Amino acid sequence: MGRRRPAAGMVLVVALLGVTVLAASYAGPWVVRFTPRVLPTDGATREPAPLPSLPSIPPEAADQPFTLDLSGAAWAGVVLGLVLLALMVRWVLAQERPELSFPDTAPEVAPLEPEPSLATLEQGLAAAVQQLRGGGEPADAVVAAWVALEDAARRSGVPRDPAATPTEFVVEVLGRTTADRAATRSLLASYERARFSALPVSEADVDRAADDLRCISATLREVAR
Repeated sequence: MGRRRPAAGMVLVVALLGVTVLAASYAGPWVVRFTPRVLPTDGATREPAPLPSLPSIPPEAADQPFTLDLSGAAWAGVVLGLVLLALMVRWVLAQERPELSFPDTAPEVAPLEPEPSLATLEQGLAAAVQQLRGGGEPADAVVAAWVALEDAARRSGVPRDPAATPTEFVVEVLGRTTADRAATRSLLASYERARFSALPVSEADVDRAADDLRCISATLREVAR
């Protein structure tokens, strides 16, 4: 918006310049008339000072006006005015043209996150089920099942953030798939209870963890198909 007012004023100046040049071209030759000046006399007779000899002018040409033909100069002025007009218009158009800014560097494109290997995750789920059915204490079985998932997540092809724990990494890898979210949270709760809580873990907890593993595995197989 700040450039429109100077540009409009420049257009007006250019238009006035063009009108002036065209008017000068149609005005025709300039006529200059010289009229002799009669000096007043006080009655005294004075001897005129001697004048240098000049070429004689015929009497009939004494009263004729002196004509100065400037037609050639007028046309030169027209050409010059048109050139200036073209330069002015070009300058005005350049001022109205929007400025294009280009970034110095290409925009950074976030790299695509790799997809985890579904086959590797299915192998880990199968190993987790075997750990649950291997006998021993229910708490140890649940912990061993989750450790099998941690190993599968490590081999899934997804890079692990150094700040993430192995438990968080398992949840992240499964979250990149269509694995059932509720089953993942339920299995994580069973693992945390067996690993960090003093509450006893029963066979019913083992069966619930096995159901969660089957639900997660079923969703992965559907995606694979």
